[in-house]
Amino acid sequence: MTALRIANKVPSLPRTVPFLSAAIRSGGHVFCSGQIGSTPDGEMVEGPIGKRVDQIMDNLDAVLKAHGSSLDHTVKFNLYQAPPTTRWQPVSIRAVLFADLRRNTIWTNLTDSQITSYKDFDAINAAYTRRIPTPPPARSCIGVANLPRGTDIEIECIAVVPPRAKL
Repeated sequence: MTALRIANKVPSLPRTVPFLSAAIRSGGHVFCSGQIGSTPDGEMVEGPIGKRVDQIMDNLDAVLKAHGSSLDHTVKFNLYQAPPTTRWQPVSIRAVLFADLRRNTIWTNLTDSQITSYKDFDAINAAYTRRIPTPPPARSCIGVANLPRGTDIEIECIAVVPPRAKL
């Protein structure tokens, strides 16, 4: 009998918290948890956001390879962007966000915390597009108030597991 859900360890990733898996393989797909720009030794990548996106894509590729797939087989990405902070702090969000992407305008009604703008969008896209397959996977980009460890970007993905060639 085949397991319905498989979670493999990924030695090249920092240790994760006990209540999540880096990914679950199920039904020919790999569902990756969100990754932030931390190196295998757990240090956060400093500098421009593009460097963190590069590290995240390395982390996601390692997770996917541990589950029999790779970035070349991704079908969906979710990107979460937040303003960088010096430490994680919970924030109550009472906001309405409306994006008119045809006019590159973001309309907000914020009362507590400024949700991120798209000022780093070009840098994110430059690092992201270097690593994705053609045609590009489906993608969503979401502005949030905070992310773990005060980072400004987190990315999760779904990939297919390619069928194995018959010998």
